[in-house]
Amino acid sequence: MLENSGNETVDTNTVFNCQQKRNLTIIDYFLGNIKYGKIIATLNKDTLDMLY
Repeated sequence: MLENSGNETVDTNTVFNCQQKRNLTIIDYFLGNIKYGKIIATLNKDTLDMLY
């Protein structure tokens, strides 16, 4: 993680599980202050476009 959005829900206890198939990346995350979260991202050249 490079940066927190400022709402302090992600911390050093948060676990990220990432899977990538071609240009699709799916990230599940949990622990810390978060019970469960999901990020879906598509790779566009060298940029990830994310939806969470």
